[in-house]
Amino acid sequence: MRWREFVAGLGSVAAMASRPVAVRAQQPKRMRHVGVLTGLPEDISEVMVGAFARSLESLGWVEGENIRICLSLTSRPPRRSVSLCRRACSISPMR
Repeated sequence: MRWREFVAGLGSVAAMASRPVAVRAQQPKRMRHVGVLTGLPEDISEVMVGAFARSLESLGWVEGENIRICLSLTSRPPRRSVSLCRRACSISPMR
């Protein structure tokens, strides 16, 4: 009886080994993009964006790995900045 069990076990192992194995390619991580449009002076804006990036990093978002932060400065009055906002929103992220 043991010989039959052994042969049956070999047959099932051979059947399992002959099946095609589904292999998935590793998918690249998706890069998220955050745009910051500000009318503040450049030095203040950079400090604020740096603090923002550190806060995101504490949540697992690392700049250059899974998130990209784009800083845009404007000296235009708020009403004229609307066109810059529209333009920034229409830009599709780079892959």
